[in-house]
Amino acid sequence: MHFLCVGEYATARAASAAGTIMTLSSWATSSIEEIVSTGPGIRFLQLYLLKDRNMVTQLVRRAEKAGFKAILLTADSPVIGRREADIKNRCVLNGNPGSDDIFTSYDVFHGGGITR
Repeated sequence: MHFLCVGEYATARAASAAGTIMTLSSWATSSIEEIVSTGPGIRFLQLYLLKDRNMVTQLVRRAEKAGFKAILLTADSPVIGRREADIKNRCVLNGNPGSDDIFTSYDVFHGGGITR
């Protein structure tokens, strides 16, 4: 997630121009579709393992449809850390994932079946 509302979009354009990989956060302010509109490129989606399987499945399907090449799973961040810049700027994220929202390791390694 960028501080600027066009941050991911600008990063995707720069990555496309440089011929390098762009990884989009699942907390991004730009949509998967907005990122794809920046031009050709290799793109990955970083994804938190939330228990809302429907939301996770929808994000994965959208990324696949958009041509994203990989899903990068972040499994070690059940709570968003204390971020001094966010506190200073009074930035509040809705939906802070808590321990009840995170997949178990069994879900990740045995119950997936989301991707092709």
